[in-house]
Order: sequence, then structure tokens, then C-alpha cells
Amino acid sequence: MLDFLAYEHYHCGMQIPPLSLGILLIAVLSAYSRPFVELGNSDGLALDQPRVAVEFADGNGTSLGPDLANSFLLDTGAERILIAGNALSELKLNGYQTNAQIIEQGVSGFTAFDVSKPYQLNFAGTSGQVQTLEGVRALSNPSSNFGSFGGIVGMPGMAGRVVSMDFTGFGGDDIFSAFVGVAFTDFIPESKGHRYTIPLQLIDFPIAEPDPPTTATGIPFMTAIVHAPTAKRRGRLLLDTGGQISILSEHFAFALGLDRDGDGNFENEAVTFTEIGGIGGAVTVPILDFGDIAIPTGEGTDLIWKNVQGIVLEIHPLIDGIFGSDLLTSGWLEAFLGGDDGYIGQAHCDFREAAKHRGALLLDINPALDIPLPGPQVTDLDGDGIADDWEYLFFSELNASHGDTDHDGLSLLLEHALNTDPTKPDPQPLAINHTAEGTINLSFTRNRELQFSKLFVESSPTLEFDSWTPVIISPETGNPVDSLTETLNLTLSPTTADQFFRLRAIALE
Repeated sequence: MLDFLAYEHYHCGMQIPPLSLGILLIAVLSAYSRPFVELGNSDGLALDQPRVAVEFADGNGTSLGPDLANSFLLDTGAERILIAGNALSELKLNGYQTNAQIIEQGVSGFTAFDVSKPYQLNFAGTSGQVQTLEGVRALSNPSSNFGSFGGIVGMPGMAGRVVSMDFTGFGGDDIFSAFVGVAFTDFIPESKGHRYTIPLQLIDFPIAEPDPPTTATGIPFMTAIVHAPTAKRRGRLLLDTGGQISILSEHFAFALGLDRDGDGNFENEAVTFTEIGGIGGAVTVPILDFGDIAIPTGEGTDLIWKNVQGIVLEIHPLIDGIFGSDLLTSGWLEAFLGGDDGYIGQAHCDFREAAKHRGALLLDINPALDIPLPGPQVTDLDGDGIADDWEYLFFSELNASHGDTDHDGLSLLLEHALNTDPTKPDPQPLAINHTAEGTINLSFTRNRELQFSKLFVESSPTLEFDSWTPVIISPETGNPVDSLTETLNLTLSPTTADQFFRLRAIALE
């Protein structure tokens, strides 16, 4: 059983449509497929969120404040620096000026924001070490309200740094220490032996920018597997330290079958309703039982939050949901009330390679909870070269995935080998660039868990059926997209003037 993708003619760049073969599937039942650590139930609401003290200064180094409303939310879910009402009033009294405007999207819609002249931003976490950003063009709106925070320091304040969050203050006897500790460093703190790593992919959401543009940086996403009562699906969740409660987008909630009565909304399934605010104002939303959320880690073990409740709200087609601070601080409510410690002692966001759109979230797990349990044996009962559990991430029954479901020209075997989503079109997953030196750079994703199939590169000078030969890959560099997928970057030297390349997936016997 063979599948092919993306013939590329080296000389003139012509492309020939890929081939796709049908696959016969049968039904099978599956559960967690990897070893897992069951952390416990979600607390449902963050005990606290990380914050920094801020100061804006002009080109002469003169402080503009704010003096009172100077506590800003440290928010990985924000692409920019934002200033709210009270802090803005203080800054304006001291000469703070704006000279442009943009439209920004938040959880409750679009809002016009003023853009500042370039200023110096100084900020510090609870460790007291001052960080500085030069030439910051911040966003502001006098009617914005971020609760007790005077504003938001988003990803521009974290890019190029390691940001450590300490939750152990909730477990002490001093109520005045019961908050999230924040420190900035250029290194990852030493592990104490119970650390798990979650690769992050930083994604930009471009908007119409003024000239010069606002100070902005991509926001981090992780892969999650949500085990709802009726289905399980793989999704891309935004790591949002500014989120008090986790969210699933409506399109993802529908895919999980959370609309149990099929009436096109979640009102009848809601446990309760709540109002949430943010960029764009406030909106009333339903809270639902999601089931369990599993986060695959680079160590090959899933971290499981049980019985998660959260908000259902459509955010953006590329955002399946939000992994909020409620999950990071879960378990610490019991500790705050005199019980056992929470699930995570410290969390370290490694954004030193933010410029390359990648990062990592390192979680130091409570040693008492770090008891990995084995997952079930991985199976391919229908013999199609695809792990049955992978198919169940996208389809309710294995035989429902027969053929090219998303009509992008990629068969299921190839989607599995690339670890792309077989329900969303992805017609060109192979990127090919020609260099001035005459070499070719190939880039594509690869599933890191190919138990029953293989993915490799072949070349041909003619496209004849028997002319394809395997490409010797040296060197080979893989960069993690998430814990299940890596991007492979290959540099090849063509051997003839006319040369074609393809990716080939084959099921093992």
C-alpha cells in the first residue's frame, strides 16, 4: 500500500497532482494510547494569574508612570502591550501620547485601539529583576477594563526570555504570599526530577499595522487531546496565562459532540452561564463539562486533567481552544485551604527562540502525583498502516474515514505519516525552496509515532514509474512542532538538471 505527495520539478518548478489510494477500515474501540500521569480534577477557575509591575519612560528616560495602576497582567495569550482605563489616565497626565489606531480582536469581538508613540517599557516580576523593552508602541483604550490589572504585558515582554511561574505560595501559611511568583531569566532553572516538556508553536495573527508597526509577537500554541464523553479529538490550544478559565471554540465543541441534542447551540448542555471580559468588552457564555484534557509531552507521557469545565465560545478558526491559568493552578485551591499541594509547582515558559516561532512549556509536577501509568497496546487491527487510536482522533468510526475526506489529494495513510488533520484541507504540506548555491531545501512535518508505516523522500529524473530512488538524507534536522509532530528540514543537492522529489508513505507488512 503506497501513497505519494508533491512531485516537484527542480528545473522549472512544475507540479503534478499527487496520487491517492483508498483505504478499507473497520471499527475498533480505543483509549489513551501513551503512558499518562493523571493529575486530578480541574479547579475550574484560576486562583491567581502572573503579573508584573510596569513603568513607561520617554526618550529622555523620564518616567511617565503609572504610579498606582502599575500592576499589569503577564499574558501569553496577548500579542501586544495593552493599557487600560486607570493606567491610561495616569500616563496621559504625565505626557503619554498616541499617534495611530488599529482594530484588535479579543474573545468578545473587535475594538479600536490607539497606538502610542515609541516609549521605553520597564517591568519586573516578583523576583524584582527589571526587564526593559525599547521603542514600545503600546495599545490603549480608555474604556478597556482588565479587572484589577492596569493593562497587559503580552508576548513582546517574554520573547527571548525564560519566564518562570511559581505556584507554591498557595501552599504556605502566609496568606500574603498566596500569589503566582514571576521571574525572568535567560536560562531554564534546574529540574528536580519531575519535569515534563511541552513544545510550543508561536503563531502570528497579522492585522493592518500603522507605520511604524505596533510592538507585537506571535502567541504560543500546544497540542491537546480532549476526551469528551462522546468522542475524543486532537486540537490546537492557545497557552493563555491571562485566561482565568479554559475555553473550547464552538467548532471544536461541535466536533467533540458536546451539542448532545443537536440543536446547533450549547444552551441546553450548559452547567451554568457566565460573563467574561477582555479585548472588545464582555459577553455571556455557557460553561460545559468538557471531559478530560490530555497534553502530550516531549517525554512521551500525557498529562491528564480530569473533569474539566470551561467556556464554549468561538474565537478564531485556527484556535480550537484556550489552555488557561485555571489548569496551571489546579489543585492549589485545596492547598490554600490547608490540604495537599497542587499539581504543578513551577511552570517555565522558554521563549528564547520566539524569533523562530518555537518555544516550550516546562512543568515541574508534584512528585506525589508523578506516577506514570502505561497506556494500552497500540494497534492497527485493520492493517492499513495507521494506528487505530490516531484515526479515532478524527473519526467516530474507523470505516467513516475511508478515502480522502477533506478532498486535499492526501490519502489517510499520508495524512497519518505527516500527522496532518485529515478533516481539514492541506494540499501543499511539502515546502520546497531553491537556494542561490544550487541546493534545494525541503521542509515537511512528520509523525513522531509511526509504528506501522514509514515516511521517506524519493527522487526521479523522469517521473517514470520505476525511476524513483530513495534520497540519502544527511544531515537531518527535526524541530518539534508539538509533542507528536516534528518539522523535518532537508538540504539536498540535485544530481541532474531535471529532478523531481516526492514524499512516500508505505504501510509495513
